[in-house]
Amino acid sequence: MINISTIIKKSLKSAIFGLCPRNVEISRFIGIIKEKTMSKHLELAQSYRNDINIHYNCAQSVLMAFKDVTGLSDEASFKVAADFGGGLKHGNTCGAITGGLMVLGFLGYEDHETVAKLFDLVANEHDGCTDCADLIRINSEKGLPKKPHCDKLVYDVVEFIDKLIEAKA
Repeated sequence: MINISTIIKKSLKSAIFGLCPRNVEISRFIGIIKEKTMSKHLELAQSYRNDINIHYNCAQSVLMAFKDVTGLSDEASFKVAADFGGGLKHGNTCGAITGGLMVLGFLGYEDHETVAKLFDLVANEHDGCTDCADLIRINSEKGLPKKPHCDKLVYDVVEFIDKLIEAKA
């Protein structure tokens, strides 16, 4: 029996090996390729977070990055997620998480396990915390600036959702 998956993997490996410069290790070359082929969702999230003309909060950045999934316009997403940034404007649940939950809802993920994985994604990296105020406090205590910290949370959530979409395809 022919295993198509194995044939494809061997073909890709052969193609990558052929493209890889002789002085570069294959695993490093694959890492470089992955970096250069970031998802359109991550690119959008980065463009929103880096926009110097408009402040997009974390929830807005996540929700708007998936406009192809939600079918919402930028304006609608911006308005819907406006009060979810800054931990619901009260330092509560991180806006990247709440933005992610909105996207998960559009994708049909309503199960406890997927939602828990999203919370764990943030909590496991931040002393068990998922509230905006705690995340910012912990980051500040480490002497680190706020924006790169929040940006990373947004990007981690976007990548988490992208992996779910890839697995579903």
